[in-house]
Formats: sequence, C-alpha cells, structure tokens
Amino acid sequence: MGPSQVEQTNRMLADNGNDRYAVQVNPVAPELISKVLGDKSLSNRELAGYLDYVRYLNINTRRVTDLDTRRAINYAMDKAGFLQAEGGSPIGDVASTIQSPTTIGFEKYDAYPTPGNHGDVAKAKKLLKGAKPKLVLAFPNTAAGQKEATKVQQSLARAGFEIVLKPIDQDNYLTILGRRDNPYDIYVSAWASDWPSGSTIIPPLFDGTAIAATGNNSRTYLDAKPVNDRIRQIAKEPAAKGAADWMKLDQQIMTDYAPLVPLYYEKNLSLYGSRVHGILQGGAPRYYDAWVTQ
Repeated sequence: MGPSQVEQTNRMLADNGNDRYAVQVNPVAPELISKVLGDKSLSNRELAGYLDYVRYLNINTRRVTDLDTRRAINYAMDKAGFLQAEGGSPIGDVASTIQSPTTIGFEKYDAYPTPGNHGDVAKAKKLLKGAKPKLVLAFPNTAAGQKEATKVQQSLARAGFEIVLKPIDQDNYLTILGRRDNPYDIYVSAWASDWPSGSTIIPPLFDGTAIAATGNNSRTYLDAKPVNDRIRQIAKEPAAKGAADWMKLDQQIMTDYAPLVPLYYEKNLSLYGSRVHGILQGGAPRYYDAWVTQ
C-alpha cells in the first residue's frame, strides 16, 4: 500500500517534516530490520508484537489423500529455517497450531514436534515407507514467493519428496487457490481472525460443507464429517466454553487429518513518527488512543 516497504522504513528512520506525524503501514523492510533493532534511539517509536495472522503450508487434501504423506510433510518441514529465511524472530515465532496466540482460549501444543523445529527427516521417511511422492508446489511469482518456495522444496526434498515448482501471477494467486479443483498439492498462505475467536478461524478454513467451486477460504479442502459436525456443535456454545473447544478441535484437526503445516505466528515490527503517541499493538495496531504533538 503506497510507498514500498524500503521507502516507508527509510522515511520513518529519517523522521522529517510531515513524516514525523506518520505511521508505517507496512512492516519494516526485511533488509532494514537489523538496522532498526540496532538503533536504541528508535525503541520508543517501534510498534512490535503478535499479529492475528498465522502462516501455513497448506496441503490440498483432495489431491494429497494419504494421511501418512501429509504427516510426513509436517515432520519434514524445516519451520525454523523457513522463518529465518523470512526475517527471523522479529517477524514471527515458529508455529505448531492453527490458531494464533492472540486467540481467546489459545493453548500451545505440537502434534509433530521436531528437534529445534528444523524437521525430523527420519520420522518423515518412516511414514513414507520408501515412497518418493511428487508434489506440485504453487507460489506467487515474486522474489518473496520464490524464496519461500525454494525453502519448502529444500525441506521436503530431504525426506524424498519430489517438488515441482509452479509460479503463479501474484494478482491471481489467492483466486486460483480458492478454486476447488485447483491443480496444486501444496502452497503457502496466511489467515487472520476477524476477531480473536476460534469461530473466525476454524469454520472458514475447515467447514467442508461450505466448499464451493470457486471463492473458497479453505486452502486445504478438508471435508471431514467429524470436523463438520463438531463445528456445528461448538458454534452453539457460549463463548467461554467455545473458546476452549475451538482449541481442542484445532488439535484434533492437526492430529487426525494433518491438512496443513503451521509455519509461523506473524509478528509486526513497524515504526511511527516522533510526534505520534499512544499507538498500541494487540493483534493489529490500535489507533483509538493515538494522539500527536505539534
């Protein structure tokens, strides 16, 4: 939106003229993160903390139908390496759940733990039983998309997967992934809750009864009756009980179906001008108490 990440970051660093009253819309450019974090004078102008987004490697369950193959993908993925390639801890923490830590009722679990979150190739190979599945990986044809695709390819190749890279025009990427019959096996995307409740995460992503020919929020196309039925049940519960039950269903989905690989919980690192005050980070930047000095 507007100027590039690099331009926005450099303008915030310079803090001149009207930019003293500005707020950075996009995060700090990855190539400038170390510069920003290394300058202690900027600490009172940094906005940092969890966003509502979780980044996933989605597995198209209509095409990758074997559960052990999907579990092997989870074990094979080098999440820590993927995150480091994206910018490291300033932009996220390695994920293991579908829901974000900003979600009410969040509890951490890991259905597919690996040493240091770098993947467990031996466990992945054991699940594959000597098979070397060929998977088509779709990615947006941008520098960032190419970097992500390469890291996924390298991770899964260690376990014997053959990954075929298929670039897609960035403007059409999500539209194409939203087609039920898209011809791709795995692809990276992110999801954020509309408000911090599992009701805005689990149903839109995993209610199989809502899958249509096009325009889907589901990227995994999981259509499992036990999940669909449980979604209906939890939706009728009081919010307090529902919060805990969405988290239990989160874990059940990962354990019983492995439809995606949670990659990392996204975090924000952005800057604002020296005349701006009162902005808070809480899932998203909060401006309701913001004010400026002349």
